[in-house]
Amino acid sequence: MRKIIYIGQGNQQSVYYNTRTREALATESSTSSETDGAISSKKSKWPWLLFFAFLLVAIISIWIRSLIAPFKLSEWMIPIHLAAILFVFIGSVYGFEKLFYSGAKSLIPASEEQFKEAVESSKFWKKSPDKEPTVDKIILYLFVILVLLFVFVIVVFFAIPGTFIPYYEHEWFEPSMFMVPIGATIVPISVVLLLFQNNPIRWLLAVRKYKQGKVLFREEKN
Repeated sequence: MRKIIYIGQGNQQSVYYNTRTREALATESSTSSETDGAISSKKSKWPWLLFFAFLLVAIISIWIRSLIAPFKLSEWMIPIHLAAILFVFIGSVYGFEKLFYSGAKSLIPASEEQFKEAVESSKFWKKSPDKEPTVDKIILYLFVILVLLFVFVIVVFFAIPGTFIPYYEHEWFEPSMFMVPIGATIVPISVVLLLFQNNPIRWLLAVRKYKQGKVLFREEKN
């Protein structure tokens, strides 16, 4: 499991919590604008734009080709289909990793004010009616994760292999097939995000530590 977890945004800086040392951490002010949310940063904007532009052109080209001269699927297209599924999965996980943790390479102790603001600005907290990290919420999220893990097994061993059947049966290509890689990876991506990138249970446990006064802040370390 990840040692440092993302809490939220506090004073325009990404705030994290070290689960081992119980320290509240934040990105440095001088670097936060360059690292927080790498998808939207100036440094990495153009590679992402060029990549998605290329992807869009490829999809439109195949779609136009199918309209002009309809074609059937074949076994030799299976590696392309598999590559598309892996690409969507790996690309999505990598994108969220950069979005949440690109600034975690250079961290400094955070203040209690920053940590509190990060907690209160989090979607986990805003959706909570009582604004308390109660045990029943932890059990609820645990149940959701267990259900997703069960669905994950079904998707990986049954649903995804089923998407290869049209290639063996040489069915006609349809534009709706562009959505197959996305649909096939929604559950695996969700499982990875909830377990390793933005785990709601670990987030709630960190807030419980904060409520109990067990989180170390910048003022206390000084």
